Amino acid sequence: MSSTSPKKLNVEFVLLMAFMTSIMALGIDAVLPALSFIEDDLNIDSVVKVQYIVSVIFMGFGLGQLFYGPLSDAIGRKKPVYMGGLVFLIGCAISYLSTNLEVMLVGRFLQGLGAASFRIISMAIIRDEYSGVAMAKTLSIVMTVFILVPVLAPTIGQFILFFGPWRYIFLMLFILSILIMIWFSLRQTETLPIENRKRLSAKFFISATIEIFLNPISFSATFVSGLIFGVMITYISSAQHIFQDIYELGEKFPLFFGSLAFTIGVASLLNSKLLNYFGILRLIKFSLIIMSSSSLIFLVYLNLAGYQVPPLSVLMIYLGVFFFCLGLLFGNLNTLALNPMGHIAGFAASIIGSVQSFVSVAVGILVSTLFQDNFMTLALCFTIVSGLSFLIIKVGEFKNIYSEA
Repeated sequence: MSSTSPKKLNVEFVLLMAFMTSIMALGIDAVLPALSFIEDDLNIDSVVKVQYIVSVIFMGFGLGQLFYGPLSDAIGRKKPVYMGGLVFLIGCAISYLSTNLEVMLVGRFLQGLGAASFRIISMAIIRDEYSGVAMAKTLSIVMTVFILVPVLAPTIGQFILFFGPWRYIFLMLFILSILIMIWFSLRQTETLPIENRKRLSAKFFISATIEIFLNPISFSATFVSGLIFGVMITYISSAQHIFQDIYELGEKFPLFFGSLAFTIGVASLLNSKLLNYFGILRLIKFSLIIMSSSSLIFLVYLNLAGYQVPPLSVLMIYLGVFFFCLGLLFGNLNTLALNPMGHIAGFAASIIGSVQSFVSVAVGILVSTLFQDNFMTLALCFTIVSGLSFLIIKVGEFKNIYSEA
């Protein structure tokens, strides 16, 4: 399977890349309905510790991204996928067999560490095949398919819980990852020719890292995406608590969670069309303006109405607008960050992805800690993050660093 022409997308290629990137999301979202069962079964004594089951997978994911990209630039794109897949399988097995929180967290860390290979290699393969607006369109379509996972994953997890214990969710992840690796092995061709591979060395690592950090386009887009994805981590780690505990929605949780994820998918699909008319940078600025202004309006509303916990309908409208903007940002920020780095696509995907992950985890943990069931605090944090992101992009535009975007 090849996808060399930017004019016509290979449907199977898009689906495979989407499924590879979705393993991480599925590993997070399918587990959400089971968190209360895991809490009881493993005798976890606080809600904060339960959220570690979600956040620790991001830590493994961030660390793993540092490894697979440089390796793929040296030995090709396919072998690192198998290596990471094996680590993911081991992590699933450990979580399946866990009898306490500590063992569960080891398994979750390994799942993130392994899933990083799927994410990083798929990004590098897409960059091998496409660049510029064509790459942004491809990522938007991949993201549209990918976002169906958060829409469906909680329902899948809830469905599994109807027929068996929470451990079966990790068994499902184990089997699915094997099937994806078989598909990848049989149908995806190697996209990095031997003559274009880099020799792994400290000199290459240092020089490539410096190049990425000194490139104002890549660095600013990477940092902004880290800030914005931190908001996403806050939501994902708190969603089960918000919908099931605060609003007492019970088994309706997957429906509300999925509907918000659906807005991201719609926006990602629409983004592939809007790029023909507005370009990458304009769509990024528009999204950040809407995100920051809607968050500010929501904050003012909560303050004037005296709400700490707003009506569910108001919360859903606000989050729907916010996540629609997220859908416009996902592919565009990654394209902006990766586009100048085509000659070191694998390594760049690793560094960029790792910085994104570490920034987003730091933001996510900070905001989740401050939340304390107070939506005014949440709205304030979201306003600051989106406003700061817009300011960074605007300063970069003022300095004309995005002239090629």
